[in-house]
Amino acid sequence: LANKVYIEPLTLDVVKKIIEIEKSDSILSTLGGQTGLTLSMQLAECGFLAEHNVKLLGANPETIHKAEDRQALKDTMEKIGEPVIPSKVVETVEDAVDFAKVIHYPVIVRPAFTPGGTGGGIANNEEELIDIATNGLRLSPITPILV
Repeated sequence: LANKVYIEPLTLDVVKKIIEIEKSDSILSTLGGQTGLTLSMQLAECGFLAEHNVKLLGANPETIHKAEDRQALKDTMEKIGEPVIPSKVVETVEDAVDFAKVIHYPVIVRPAFTPGGTGGGIANNEEELIDIATNGLRLSPITPILV
């Protein structure tokens, strides 16, 4: 049930304007999939939520970070004793290729904070890895990819 419906692009600036107009006291971070999580993180990190006294319901920024940041998730899993496959967070295609030489092909590439795994994929060789890594680095709003 809604009193108003906004049909607007889901961008940080638009969400800020709607919160200001509606004088929202809370938002649900887990509604809206990856886009909802990413926007919630951005609103929290830039101080907008605190500035406007808006509570983040559902998952808090720390939880979102641990689940969405590839290195943070790996560190969390290792800390609680859960097995993880060999992986490395890289910020360049060259580093991705170098790491793939260590762990061998095929490798999985996962960009951080992209909806539905956009920009990721499985590389069976160096040529595929260069294409996938280049795209993943471009699409990730925070740059790193996990190989």
